[in-house]
Amino acid sequence: MRMTDFWHALRGLAAIAAIVCALIAAAAWDKPSLEAQWALRGVKILAGGIGR
Repeated sequence: MRMTDFWHALRGLAAIAAIVCALIAAAAWDKPSLEAQWALRGVKILAGGIGR
């Protein structure tokens, strides 16, 4: 496996993780718990990482 394939796979996993974090954050939107705050933080970090 080439290194570019590895990064494409990693980016795909990060996108899935960002979607999962977004769903968690949306589900917990009305009750801002600690988990929701970490989920939102995860979305911001992953979105910034994918954008590069």
